[in-house]
Amino acid sequence: MPDYIMGLTTSVRYKQLTLGMSFRANIGNYVYNSTAMNTGAWELETWADGLQLNNLNRSYMKTGFKNRQYLSDYYVENGSFLKLDNVNLSYNFGKITKWCSLSLSAMVQNVFCITNYSGADPEVPNGVDSSFYPRPRTYTLSLGLTF
Repeated sequence: MPDYIMGLTTSVRYKQLTLGMSFRANIGNYVYNSTAMNTGAWELETWADGLQLNNLNRSYMKTGFKNRQYLSDYYVENGSFLKLDNVNLSYNFGKITKWCSLSLSAMVQNVFCITNYSGADPEVPNGVDSSFYPRPRTYTLSLGLTF
């Protein structure tokens, strides 16, 4: 659990143009990088055709672990982050006919994540990163008609 959870949502409007953003931050949370633990030991290496070394993470060169370190705190990392969860931009064209108005908007979700965590995403269930698939970046374009 993080020490601090913060968020900021803002919306700026100028004439018919509107820009909105939503930021979120967790500070002081720690993540056990089980993915790195499961790939950073010599016992996990394999040989292809007796000539080529496969499946050994480069962290082995730093740690020299012969076996996986299940109970070690070596793989506990600071998972603090700042995320821009979504940004949206819309333009209201106003009335295009006497009975209809038009608006156009674009949105991006999961825009960026600033963190020192070495895994894919520091926001994992239960604080253990065991091949958790991160949220995808999503783009949306919409056209709105109001009658």
